[in-house]
Amino acid sequence: MVEQSLGYWTILRKRLWVIAVLFVATMSVIGYSALTAKPRYRASVRLQVLPVEPEEVTLFTQVRNMTINDQIITTQTDFISVVTSDIVALRTIAKLNLDIRASDLLDHVTATRDGDFITVSVEGDSPQQAEEIATTLVESALKYYRETRARPAVASGQFIRQQLEQAKQELAAAEDALLKFKLQNNVGSLDREIQAYQDAIRTLRANRDNALIAARQAEARKAEYEKLAKDMEEAADAAVRQAATAKAKGDEDALRKAQDAEEYYRQKARDYRALAGDQSVTAASQRTAATQYEQLAARRDTDLATLLGLTAERDALQMAVDQARSTYEFLQSKANEAALKQSQALSLGYLQVVEPAHPPERPAPSRFGRIALAGAVVSILAGGVLVFLLEFLETLWRPSRPRPTTEWTGDRAL
Repeated sequence: MVEQSLGYWTILRKRLWVIAVLFVATMSVIGYSALTAKPRYRASVRLQVLPVEPEEVTLFTQVRNMTINDQIITTQTDFISVVTSDIVALRTIAKLNLDIRASDLLDHVTATRDGDFITVSVEGDSPQQAEEIATTLVESALKYYRETRARPAVASGQFIRQQLEQAKQELAAAEDALLKFKLQNNVGSLDREIQAYQDAIRTLRANRDNALIAARQAEARKAEYEKLAKDMEEAADAAVRQAATAKAKGDEDALRKAQDAEEYYRQKARDYRALAGDQSVTAASQRTAATQYEQLAARRDTDLATLLGLTAERDALQMAVDQARSTYEFLQSKANEAALKQSQALSLGYLQVVEPAHPPERPAPSRFGRIALAGAVVSILAGGVLVFLLEFLETLWRPSRPRPTTEWTGDRAL
């Protein structure tokens, strides 16, 4: 291992001049570039992430596990990729009429995070140019980013509006079918019609019962009047016998009283029979009315059964209307939500400029030290690689030459 290391060192020392030449050339170029380079000015725009509602419009409930911190980090990552993208650079160049390429512009753009803030820095040849490029670049990036973030709401809105139009047609068809059903069956509200028929049947049955009660009462009074008439007839017959007895005895006073009594009882008997006849007529009319009430109630029963038979069809049509209206109202609310989220994404957005760019007062610090250090390291490494490459090629060109113990063989030092 020690001999191998000594062999490497011998090769490097043999062609150390190659490394030195490459190092001097690299540093000379870097130094000349630093001396002849124009001063650069840096302007910065500071933005703050706004945690807002997601732009998606969900038709069903979803469980989100993303925290506010995760949302901020995601927003920062997405915006930084946008602000350093070619399309935003090209838009900025076109808007400012700059004579540079997008890659050249992006070489002077940096974006850094700080908590929930983003700082976008841009270098330019003059303070005004740096400020204009920084402002325009951030404005273009915000517009493009907001348009991108608004696309889910736009797409959802278009889909929901299509479904809303279809739901509107389905609701109109369901309502039309229900209206035709009502017109065909001549019912405005089936429930009210059923309730009205039930009330009418109960009223008719109550009137029938009252008529039957009135008929029975009239028949009872008829029987009572007939009994009274019979009693009066019997009393009149008794008065006739008393008159015959008084006439046989020649008692004129008793005869006259008996005849008056007979006339009175006969008249009362006629009166009671007349009342019994009236009660008979009343009983017959009440029974006729009861029969009519029962017939009407029976017809109402038939009509009610017909209406009840329509209930299932009506319920199915009404359910279709309710479901179609519920779907329409749900989609209408989602369409409004999509419109609001689209407006929110395009106007408010997810980032807000809190510190706009200002023309810098002095040039940006030179990056000569870092460039020089990187150039020195790269030139030394490249020189070492070139030295070993030259040594390897030399061994290939002169294979027959005796090799010293320290000659490089490609695998180890001999």
